[in-house]
Amino acid sequence: QSEKEREKAMMQRTSERSSARVKDLSEELERCRLEHSQKQASLRAEINKLKAEISKLQQTCEESKSIIVDQEWQIEKLCKENRNLGTSKRYFEHQLNMAQQRQHQQKTDSFQVLYQNSLQQQRSFSGEIRELRLGNQAKQQTI
Repeated sequence: QSEKEREKAMMQRTSERSSARVKDLSEELERCRLEHSQKQASLRAEINKLKAEISKLQQTCEESKSIIVDQEWQIEKLCKENRNLGTSKRYFEHQLNMAQQRQHQQKTDSFQVLYQNSLQQQRSFSGEIRELRLGNQAKQQTI
């Protein structure tokens, strides 16, 4: 009789320890889920911020195109008005081309920096997400 009671008591303790472990793991899983959710929200906010930045750059690009078109028209007009003074249209076209090249290079540099920053953030976030997933998988396998 006492052997059965000891066995029953031992099984009861094992059951209690298992229940406590399941509870601990469940709480840890919930913490991980909350942390994952918060990081996901942070990523979404950062993505939206980058989209807004890209939109601003695109708008600036469009405005610059409009300015360039206006400058081209003004150059055309000035060339016609200044022919008698010996002003060369080629000179103004060269100036416009040089300005466009500088502007294009500046935009390319800006977009390149933005793109590299975006890639770096994406890699960083991907690594964090991968770590969370691996941690969650390990915890779920443990459970």
